[in-house]
Amino acid sequence: MTQGKLNWMVLGMAVIGLGFAMPSCPGQDAMQQQVNTLQTANQELTKKVQTMTTQFTALTGEVNQMKQFMVQSANVFAAQETLNKQLNKSIDELKSKKGGKRR
Repeated sequence: MTQGKLNWMVLGMAVIGLGFAMPSCPGQDAMQQQVNTLQTANQELTKKVQTMTTQFTALTGEVNQMKQFMVQSANVFAAQETLNKQLNKSIDELKSKKGGKRR
């Protein structure tokens, strides 16, 4: 039995040795070239995404500033509308008083 176990161990070691001794699989170089190309493309895309993220962050800040400006502008317009209504009311009151004195 020890001889049988030894034979199986030698056979297993031989198969493993052949696997390490083989130069490479037939398409391994082409596959490695594709992997390298994809890694390079991935790095370029990562740089582009980082650039676009920076630009998006800047645009988001500008949009928030525009929102604040629009809110402030709306408040100014609302105040002007109130003042215009008061001015028109005062003018109407003056006209009615002036007109009432002439009669």
